[in-house]
Amino acid sequence: MNQAESNLGPGAVVTLRQITKSTLYDILRLKVSDEQRDFVASNAVSIAEAHFYDDAWFRAIYADETAVGFVMLLIDPNKAKYHIERFMIDSRFQGKGFGQRALALMVEHVKTLPNASELFTSIVDGEGGPEGFYLKNGFEHTGRIVDGERELKLGLANTRACLEHAQSSRHPNDVDAIQLAPMPAKDVQPYIDQLIPGYASDRSKADGISFADAQDEAVRQAGALLTEGVETFGHHFFNAVRGGSQERIGRAWIHTDPKTKLAYLHDILINEPNRRRGYGKKMICLLEHVAAQYNCDQLSLNAFAHNSGARALYESLGFETVALRMRKSVS
Repeated sequence: MNQAESNLGPGAVVTLRQITKSTLYDILRLKVSDEQRDFVASNAVSIAEAHFYDDAWFRAIYADETAVGFVMLLIDPNKAKYHIERFMIDSRFQGKGFGQRALALMVEHVKTLPNASELFTSIVDGEGGPEGFYLKNGFEHTGRIVDGERELKLGLANTRACLEHAQSSRHPNDVDAIQLAPMPAKDVQPYIDQLIPGYASDRSKADGISFADAQDEAVRQAGALLTEGVETFGHHFFNAVRGGSQERIGRAWIHTDPKTKLAYLHDILINEPNRRRGYGKKMICLLEHVAAQYNCDQLSLNAFAHNSGARALYESLGFETVALRMRKSVS
């Protein structure tokens, strides 16, 4: 690995570029780890096949000026069928967020094509395979087996906000390393207890009632929601942690209902030292994927009118106001 390659960090700019005579061998030298070889063909095979497919679109993936991966799409605009046939990041450059940002660029390209509403791929099962990556980024199982591989699909209608965030997360603050980890059961009730005073304060301002009355109502609502305590079906509690260090930077509470296909975000909190650094957007994107994994196609939340910062964040991620409660003082 040369000096430029060793200096590549999560802040590198990711682009998709045509492969030329002068860059071909850089792409051919890219390889996955030995454990991953069964999941994707070599770039030499992929590029050779691409020249014999009428519907192939292929590009090299670059981070700054270093080739780090390869992608090939199969495009059939007549049937509006778009498929990720090959996608790889060299083993030396995995874990830096390059794959997610390359996927964002692929999705934005496909969305410019005729009648594009879904993007498909297929995966080989096995430890260390790409299934987790695709599910984390919004793909879902279709239940179909294609040429011996399990098919996945991504709906393109509501991907823009999170994918734009993935592409824009280029500052070296470990945003791409944030993960959701299930909150230990012993920590859930203390977390709920900590939520109540803050929620009561917001409710007191919004409703013009005393803090004591708002707190009593908050306790009542929590009990009505969590009828079986922390084990109540459909309620999920997460810590947001930095990969590697496992440092907790935030928490979240989401409810999913596969029957109605609705998910509700009861709470999302970023610890004070980590605010205004992009972690909130990243957490919401990850929570959208949680909702999708539980067969929910809508995510809703409540935002108090006086919390302009939270409202701006939600609107930037594509949330829309569906109800507005108004009040006026009268003498």
